[in-house]
Amino acid sequence: MPELVKSETAVAEKTPPSQSNMVRAAGSSVPAQPLLAAIMRITRQALDAAASSILLSEEKGQKMVFIFADGLSGELIKQLKISKNSGIAGWVASHGKPLVINNVYENKYFNKFTDSVTGHTTKSIIAAPMVIGDNGIGVIEVLNKTDDGEFSEHDLRIITTVATIAAKIIENITRTQSNLLAHKVAGDTLLSAIAAADIHLRGHARRVADYALSGANAISLPREDRQSVHYAAILHDIGKLGAPNGAPQDADNLTEEQQAALRKHPIRGYNLLLGIPFLRDSLKPILHHHERYDGRGYPKRLKQEDIPIGASLIAVADAYDNLTTERPSSSALGRKEALAELQKYAGLKFDPLVVKAFTTGLLNAGEDSNS
Repeated sequence: MPELVKSETAVAEKTPPSQSNMVRAAGSSVPAQPLLAAIMRITRQALDAAASSILLSEEKGQKMVFIFADGLSGELIKQLKISKNSGIAGWVASHGKPLVINNVYENKYFNKFTDSVTGHTTKSIIAAPMVIGDNGIGVIEVLNKTDDGEFSEHDLRIITTVATIAAKIIENITRTQSNLLAHKVAGDTLLSAIAAADIHLRGHARRVADYALSGANAISLPREDRQSVHYAAILHDIGKLGAPNGAPQDADNLTEEQQAALRKHPIRGYNLLLGIPFLRDSLKPILHHHERYDGRGYPKRLKQEDIPIGASLIAVADAYDNLTTERPSSSALGRKEALAELQKYAGLKFDPLVVKAFTTGLLNAGEDSNS
């Protein structure tokens, strides 16, 4: 018998939206689909899995439809409907509980139909229900560890959290019928997906976003640009979740091969977030936050004014947080020492005007001298 745990549910609404509306809301004509797709890509990368999918229940009948599927057979899978009363996804939908199975052929609920149609071979699966109020609206699934390993209890917690997030996105889109999700909700949603996989990235992302916003305020960026910088700062390291096995997340004491792997994370992050409308203006700052003012950075070796201002702000904020945070290989610096280090590299690594603005913004924000 598979291992079962209780699922987390979204906050109940007095009048839950209909499931047919949810299917439409998650379609390509509104931003729910690309946002959900990005979250599933992030989740799949974080769980080191080969494929993922989202199914929504039809309002009438006994079928679930795929609104998202990736992996080698993604396009074929998206053309299928499956019964609510069969298979692992059907069990999860009908029981409202997440499920992890590390050998599907030993499980009585496994249905070979999808594999037979697509030619895909399912080995292991982890699935969780999406719930709004008391209504189950669908299921998310992640399949096959890429190293042929097993899904864990930690993985189960991640996918349960992501299922709750996905349900809230669909609920929000359906309730508001807006062409864009509320930006703060959407930004927090993506951050929650990151945090489910890596708590360190969450804390670092929050701090860098606060620091970058202080600098953006100090140079009087327009409100829309400040918002874009804030989201870019929150998500600047998201590509680290997509790093290949063995690629480190910290830049201390790395081999040349490890450095090359780490330097790909801005491109991975950029690609993970493509297609999300409200993040359109945040993509270049994410892509270029490791460029250097002297042109010796990566990935494009941009220099001086060619570097987007948002990327320059994030570069300084990122460095400041790294300097003032305890690390395995170095002690945290105090505020004065960290700001002196930034000034030392102004004109080399960092835009001098941004360093000045960041320092002003930090002082105006009343940053504690011991942080």
